[in-house]
Amino acid sequence: MNEAQAEAMTRNPHVVFIEEDSYMYLSTEQLTDETRWNLDRLDQVGDELFSGTFSYGNPGVTVRAYVMDTGVMATHDEFRLGLGDVGTGSSRVEAGVSFVADGYAANAPCSAEPDETLLIGGYGTAVASVLGGRRMGVAKQVRIIPVRTLNCGGVGVASAAIDGLNWILDHYDTHAYAGVVNISNYQRLRPEGLTCPNWSATVTDAELTALEQAVNSVVSWGLPVVVSANNQNVDARCTSPAGNPAAITVGGTMMNDVSGQTVDTRWLNTANPTWRGIPPTNLDPGSNWGLAIDIFAPAHEIRSAHITSTTAERLTNRSGTSFAAPHVAGEVARYLQGKGKSTYNPAGALAYLLSIAKSGVIVATPEIPMNGSTNTLMQSRYTP
Repeated sequence: MNEAQAEAMTRNPHVVFIEEDSYMYLSTEQLTDETRWNLDRLDQVGDELFSGTFSYGNPGVTVRAYVMDTGVMATHDEFRLGLGDVGTGSSRVEAGVSFVADGYAANAPCSAEPDETLLIGGYGTAVASVLGGRRMGVAKQVRIIPVRTLNCGGVGVASAAIDGLNWILDHYDTHAYAGVVNISNYQRLRPEGLTCPNWSATVTDAELTALEQAVNSVVSWGLPVVVSANNQNVDARCTSPAGNPAAITVGGTMMNDVSGQTVDTRWLNTANPTWRGIPPTNLDPGSNWGLAIDIFAPAHEIRSAHITSTTAERLTNRSGTSFAAPHVAGEVARYLQGKGKSTYNPAGALAYLLSIAKSGVIVATPEIPMNGSTNTLMQSRYTP
């Protein structure tokens, strides 16, 4: 309809008014509760901490997330196609690979182990659900590719991680989609000039480990690599690949009571937070810190999928930067949706994350100092 036709139409006594047409978008807002505080915290435009909802337009469709961990339970309900409580489609977990010689597959890990082992053996599933679960995740329709480099006890070797990264590089090279890598584990280092823990056994003083070189290769090929800062309450450069500048290194936060106000602080177990009345339960002392940190994300009592059944969840014992990193990887997946390999790069992904992050909101206290870390809290607000 041109302007003259529209003008003529206004003179029709049966026409109330004329309005230009516009696009309609699927409503993609999720109600949250206290057990999903992490998602609610990520999309606040103003100064408020929570709104009771999480908006997730651009849920990562077309993007593949490589999850290097203990494997992912492909049959879990969190990974079905569909949004919110409607998950009736097939699994979004694609064929992965295992570099652990214990008989378990990357897509069905640790299924016969006792519950004590499941707590650790289920970490990959939990991490993947925070990254891309349809109810618990940030990028609710991303495709998950498990790369199993840790056994059911959460232990692996650097050579398996390197093999995993090389496999990711080859796999990614043969496909046209955009992708992101999440690594929520680490290698112990003792770089010269840093005060690091007195690690036992496997330590290296190398300036650039083989693992870091493998990460560099993946990043140089165009794949963003998101890694946890790890949980020793020390300089993140004491671990690899967290100290690698090529990776996007994620520290952890929690909601804490400071002087009678609920605020963001760095995640620290010894702080004994009273928010929601839940004391810390993870045995790790707290989020690592320092110049290697690129951004912070929620890390305390993160609701996530568990592998005791296809609908199981956990809240307790799901704390630490292992759960901070997949929040960021999920937002990178949202950012990459619809982009081809030639239209983005890892530096652009980090620049995007920093452009929407909240600055200066993480409160430092004498008990929980920032120790030179960037004061940036991730946000999840991507719209195309």
